[in-house]
Order: sequence, then C-alpha cells, then structure tokens
Amino acid sequence: MGVFVHFDIQPNVYSSAFVEYFCKYPIDRRIFMRYNAHINKTYTRKENTEMKKLLAILLVLTAVITCAGLTACNKDENESSAAGSTAGDGSTAPKASGNKFGAQAGTTGFYYIVGDPDWDFEGFPNLEGKAYETGPLAVADLKAGNLDYVVIDRDVAKNIVSAASGVKMIDIALSGEELYAIAVDKAQPELLDQINSALAEINVDEIVKKYTDFGGNSADWNGDTFDYGTVDESKDQLVFATNASFAPFEFTVGNKVAGIDIEIASLIAAKLGKELVVVETDFDAIPTSVGKNGIDCAIAGMTVNETRAKLVSFSNSYYSASQVIVCNEDDHYFDDCTTAEQVISKIKDIK
Repeated sequence: MGVFVHFDIQPNVYSSAFVEYFCKYPIDRRIFMRYNAHINKTYTRKENTEMKKLLAILLVLTAVITCAGLTACNKDENESSAAGSTAGDGSTAPKASGNKFGAQAGTTGFYYIVGDPDWDFEGFPNLEGKAYETGPLAVADLKAGNLDYVVIDRDVAKNIVSAASGVKMIDIALSGEELYAIAVDKAQPELLDQINSALAEINVDEIVKKYTDFGGNSADWNGDTFDYGTVDESKDQLVFATNASFAPFEFTVGNKVAGIDIEIASLIAAKLGKELVVVETDFDAIPTSVGKNGIDCAIAGMTVNETRAKLVSFSNSYYSASQVIVCNEDDHYFDDCTTAEQVISKIKDIK
C-alpha cells in the first residue's frame, strides 16, 4: 500500500529533523522536492507557527501509517509461518504436529517407533516414543493434545477411527507383512498340532469379514459374545490369554468378550471338545504368561517374532496385518504421501 502526503513547508523550520526523518522513512520524493522549492521563500511568524503545527501532525501521521504497514506485513509473515513452510512450487507445505509418537506397549507399532533388532526395526532417533496400556488410550491422548501420532495395526486403526471423531488413519502400510498366530505352551506340543488341525477347518476370512464389515463402536456390537469363564484345572478346559482392547480382534461387551480372535478360539475349543476360558492379561506380558496359572495358549492379534518364539510355540498363521499411522483430522503432514517410503522420509524429517 502506498501513501502520498503533499504539503508545503518553510525552510529552517525543523528542517534538520525533517531531512533526517525523510532519509529514514522515504515517503515520496515529491514531498522533499516541494520542500526545496520553498528554500528562498519568506514567511511571517504566524505562518511559521502554523507550518510547525502542520509539520508535527504530518510527521505523526506518517509514522502511524508506516507502523500500521509493518504490523500488517508481520502478521502475514506469522500466519504464513504457522501454516507451514513454502514448497518449491510456491505452495505451503504442512508441518508435522510434533515428534511424540505413541503405541500400545509390547506391540509391533511400539517397536517400530523406538527400534528393536529382533524386529529388524531401526527406529527413529528423532522421535519421542511413548508406550500405552492399550491402543485406544494412546488415541485418547492424541485427541487430548498430549500426543502427535499413534502407530497401530491397520484394522484396529480402522475400528478406532470409525468409532471416534476428530481422528483419521493414514492408510499406508509402514511395515512388511506381519503374521498373526496363536501362542501355545511349549510343554504341550500335542496341543499345538490339535490347534493347527482345527485352524485348517475354520473359515477365518468369513469371521474377519463379519467383524470388519461392522466397523462401528465395539460397544454397539450385537453379534456373538462369550463368557470369560473361570480357570478350573479339574475340568477339561482350553484356556486362552488375551488383551481385550484390540477391536475388532478382541474387545469387551459388558462383562463378556467378543472379536475375531475370540470367535476363532471358541471354534477351536469346540472342535477339541473343551470348555473355553478366556483370561485377561496385559499384552506385553502375554508371552510369559502362557504355560503358567493354567493358561494353555494365547490369541491376541499376536505377531510371530523370534523373541516371542523363544517363550512360546506358534501355530500356523491365520491373519496378515500391517502398521499404519493415526493422527488428528486437521493434521495434513502426510496427506501427499502415497508410499511407505514417502511416509518414512517425512517421519525422519520431523524435528
């Protein structure tokens, strides 16, 4: 915005102050030229007084206009900075919300963030990894503003996003193929064989479709539910450990339990002629709980891993999973990504 102020001024009336101001804040050269034109002109005392007043008013007005212009420019720069950095094509590139990434403790997602040689994950030194008891708790902290991103299994992410407002899933698989399997007590090799035989007869795809098609809040599930039961070694039971906060694979409905894994467990127990019992366990403690306190096996969306395989025997896999990012709905940092490589590159750029 340009401002032109036209006025006449007597020489020797604050001339040094005016010239100094003119040099510091160039308004329009015509002003100064007009000023020079009056160098040889004579003024009365009254005219001198009036010109002094006029000059003072104009100097103040000019200073106000200049400050207003600078303030507007600073505001535009701040707004541009807040929106993001400028890309090479002149557009504004969105910034990451921050470097705080969360995941459920003991899960593939958590090791993906912090790194683990047993998982072949290098991790990201630039990130602050935070472990949560469950995935939904991590997402709740994300919505509360205490976390920037959550890494979690894709179908679990889909379930959470469909049930919760204000969050979205970046639907790009970060990890390679992850195989879910049932963890079985190493001291019961015959049970492992029986479970594998039963799994071969179960249409897992049909069960998965039933739960993933539902895609709503697990609290609204009106399909099959199962009693937890009580461990009683005097009975012919098949006892599974799980962590029922991993919908659609396992979740609670009132005082009962449901989900893909639980339905598979119930069918295996039925095929083996045993009573199903489900024991709630912290996820990261599941591998060490198998074979203790009457627990025969575990089914909990558990990925096969060498470290876990040292503690339990794994059945044949029944599902293939992958890790994705969940973020706040107004976060656009990963919106232009189409491949895992692009997402990983942007994660590494986060400060």
